[in-house]
Amino acid sequence: MLNVFAHFSSKELKPFDLSRFESLGDNCEFGFFLRQAGDERSSFFRWVSVQDYSKVVLFLRNGLSTPFNLYHLLPLQDYMVQTSKYKFGYHSEMQSDFVDGKREFCVTNARKKAVYLHEINKINHLRAKLLKTLQEEEKIFVVKKDRNEQAKEIKSIAREISLIGSCKVLRVISTKKKRKIGKVKMINKNLYYGYIDQFADYNRADEVSFDCWMAILKEANRKM
Repeated sequence: MLNVFAHFSSKELKPFDLSRFESLGDNCEFGFFLRQAGDERSSFFRWVSVQDYSKVVLFLRNGLSTPFNLYHLLPLQDYMVQTSKYKFGYHSEMQSDFVDGKREFCVTNARKKAVYLHEINKINHLRAKLLKTLQEEEKIFVVKKDRNEQAKEIKSIAREISLIGSCKVLRVISTKKKRKIGKVKMINKNLYYGYIDQFADYNRADEVSFDCWMAILKEANRKM
């Protein structure tokens, strides 16, 4: 088994504050890593599905305008909805199912509205928390995307974030090159790449490569 901690001194292996790191979506893998590391902090993107990072760029440029509008929600999975504007996927009690080969909500309009009114309060709270973080803190936002997938969009996200405050972006990429695993590379002053041995399957997002994730964060904590 590869010792991903080999390049750290005993001093650097001491626990550090994971609260410096926050998910920027894709899927729930990084959220599950944080949970396994004992970090249960809520954040806007922790459990959000992001398919197109150009929409995150738009979200940032729009000043984090509310993405969760009752009349612009689409059914995504059994207990997930998607916003039509930004295509963000949220866990929700607005249940849906396939009807004649098409996914549709299977709750009444009254139930849908009641669920929305309950869930919008939490989303607005997390959105306000995210804006404050971007403006006042020095966090590292973590994105997991392989190879050259959406590289341009992620670079734009790092730039937009830098225009708001002092936060940075860490993009994590899987690699088979053992010498890269656990390492972090500077792309520019606002964007860094970290390298992991493998990502969890999307249908088993909780099966994270824990040691590699931790090695990357420790390296990022030193460099960023």
